[in-house]
Amino acid sequence: MRATARASCTSARQVRGSAVITWFGANGRPVGTSRLRVRADRLVAQRPADTLLTGSVSAGWLAKERVRGGISPATALLGCATQGMATLPGSGRIVFG
Repeated sequence: MRATARASCTSARQVRGSAVITWFGANGRPVGTSRLRVRADRLVAQRPADTLLTGSVSAGWLAKERVRGGISPATALLGCATQGMATLPGSGRIVFG
């Protein structure tokens, strides 16, 4: 996922981003892709990182499906408050539909 946002340690807005998901078959070979588009204009304060996984599938498999998800940032909130944050590494889960 690559995204930009107006963000602080406790809120995010004007989120814009995209990602490409590659789907693999049982044999381990690629069988298709989905292109995600992320866009959130409202202020999100409870879990701002989750806005990075909220949007829709714009092309490919599952086109036009909504996506939502959650991110567990690798950086603690205290670290953000004391050192700032230019990037947000972490892992997450996306749900389609």
